[in-house]
Amino acid sequence: MADANLSTASRVLDIEFASKFEQGVTALMTVFGIETPQTLTAGTQIQMYTVEGSLSEAEVTPGDDIPLSKYEHKKVGDPYAVKLKSYRKATTKQDILKYGFDAAVEKTDKKMIQDIQGGLRKDFFAFLKAGTGTATGKTFQAAIANTWGALTKALNEKDENGTPVFFVNPLDVAEYLGASTINNIETAFGFTYLKNFLGIGDCILDANQAKGTVCATPKENINVYAVDFAALGEAGFSYQFDESGFIGVHHEPKYTNGTAETYADTGVLLFPEVANYIVKGTIEAGV
Repeated sequence: MADANLSTASRVLDIEFASKFEQGVTALMTVFGIETPQTLTAGTQIQMYTVEGSLSEAEVTPGDDIPLSKYEHKKVGDPYAVKLKSYRKATTKQDILKYGFDAAVEKTDKKMIQDIQGGLRKDFFAFLKAGTGTATGKTFQAAIANTWGALTKALNEKDENGTPVFFVNPLDVAEYLGASTINNIETAFGFTYLKNFLGIGDCILDANQAKGTVCATPKENINVYAVDFAALGEAGFSYQFDESGFIGVHHEPKYTNGTAETYADTGVLLFPEVANYIVKGTIEAGV
């Protein structure tokens, strides 16, 4: 009976962990207007690229060949593999007895979720740095406005539509807003964001965006990829997966060293695909 009770308790922890992680990713997808993730086999390579080229408007002489309009995708940087990332946490019996189960296991599980999310955000901002569009402004407001203008121009040149989303450092926003009352702040997946900031789009505040800089890309340029975990179940791994398949979780007591262990496997990736639809803005130094 004791083993059955342990199994039930572990499964409850698995479900709670997976559910909390899924809620965070789903909320973020809503912010970016993404309905479903793209599921890929672990190790699948994806590539950032630029879209270049133009339509030929040359007149066609009767009987002559029609002039070619040339477009191409140019690769930017090295390909990136959608990876399976594995994590493990061990809580000793001594800590459980000293601090209580809730503080020792459940609260540290919550911190583990936050740290996994933080790593995914950090990777995403590293991808944004590969953007090829640029803009500058003498003030924060000018920089973000000029970044919006450069992005709109890049989209218009390719007859593309997009909903801009901006990424800024919280300190730059704080300096700009000063003592103003802020009543439209929301959070998702560890991101803090202002809805319809300055009337031009949602603005995400994150310290991963360097102070003195802003970045913008269309929401439609952001993809969410997830690793296909199906083969793990076939191999006998006893993971609890969330409904969307973002993460697999397993809790179990380990008697050999007297710990309660938490295992988590995830393969979520936020990836902005088209580099020239990413504009990096700079607030001019000394102004």
